Amino acid sequence: MTQQTLEIVTTAVNRDEPAFSLREINESTPDFKERHRYQIIRVVRGDSLATYRRDLGMASKYDALQFIIPGGTVDEKTGVATHFDDGEKTKEHTVGKLMEMADRLREDKADDGFPRPDWLDLYHYAKERAKHPHRRVFAKG
Repeated sequence: MTQQTLEIVTTAVNRDEPAFSLREINESTPDFKERHRYQIIRVVRGDSLATYRRDLGMASKYDALQFIIPGGTVDEKTGVATHFDDGEKTKEHTVGKLMEMADRLREDKADDGFPRPDWLDLYHYAKERAKHPHRRVFAKG
């Protein structure tokens, strides 16, 4: 049996809040008449996640690829959501920081001929390397 959870939705976020993720995707509008680009930010509030959606307008005006920027994790044992580097204290991934990254990625053109990095795979690679610093980790493929 799978556990069902309700999504907590928020109408505002603060740039200083800890961020779990930011993604920009193209989806149909609620009336299904147009495709818009949406910025979806998941923030950590207490030990839960809240989702904020921002409509960026017509998808056709964006040349950049859709993307996801991870900014946090869920503890597998406790189920508690935290933002990255909570324990490491080397840097914080806040809403403002992820929004700055998104602004830079949005400027990236989809047809410039360069291969795109898979940020999610790179993140998992880095986390695996951190867990096992003396073990070789090979790329998929």
